[in-house]
Amino acid sequence: MSVRCQHVCATGSSQDDLRTGCRASDEQQLYGCLKRQEDGHRCCSSARTAECLDACGQVFQRYQTPSKALRERVLTGCRTNNSNVMQCIKGFIDVTFNRNLKRYVPCCDASPEPKCRRVCHETLTAGGSDTDPYTVEEMIDLLQHRGGCGALMPTLPLWKCFLEADKQRSAGQQANSNEVSRINQIGMDSAKQHCCLKAESVRCRRLCSTTYANEWTTNLVDFEQECLAAPEEHALRQCIDEGKVCEWSPDTVRPRCAAVH
Repeated sequence: MSVRCQHVCATGSSQDDLRTGCRASDEQQLYGCLKRQEDGHRCCSSARTAECLDACGQVFQRYQTPSKALRERVLTGCRTNNSNVMQCIKGFIDVTFNRNLKRYVPCCDASPEPKCRRVCHETLTAGGSDTDPYTVEEMIDLLQHRGGCGALMPTLPLWKCFLEADKQRSAGQQANSNEVSRINQIGMDSAKQHCCLKAESVRCRRLCSTTYANEWTTNLVDFEQECLAAPEEHALRQCIDEGKVCEWSPDTVRPRCAAVH
């Protein structure tokens, strides 16, 4: 963070004050933190019990995926009489389970960074504990924050390898014609991949990256329903809408794309 931005952040009293000294493009971590706090207030302020309010607030204190214990606290404290909280917080606590993370170990060597390779090998080999294995989101957090492996973008060698491994596993699954049509309608092109960084939740960042990675269709429905339709993912949806909309024509090899104005 620049010295000027630090000063404005410490002395300003509004978002307008902050924008005078902190460019959103340069201070993504700062604005991401602020958005996280806003999301926390939006989700947790309607809590009806102190137990739910506390558990909900804990989720937004860190930018990483909530632990299993914290996810269980949220469910225990909020699911009975706090339906608004549960609906709002869903995208922040949903996780994907994968019992065979070791199959990704060869991908670790795709990273050019020694620290990333080391942490990747350690994380995937350990896989968490027998009773509490790492979720996919927790694995991504560890590689990004502890290993310094970079943003989850399909253009980076490490993450590209992960996606290729998943595609090989599901190679026998053919997308039907309706799926192909819908994929091309939302514009499955690499230019959209940068939008994934605008996703608020870890799950939506992952779903976005895998959805826009080389015709991979497995997560398309989840991405549309959980992310593109979610109010808190407005920045993600806006970024994608500002890109290209592609239409498939049976007489062409590639979809025809036009910029959205």
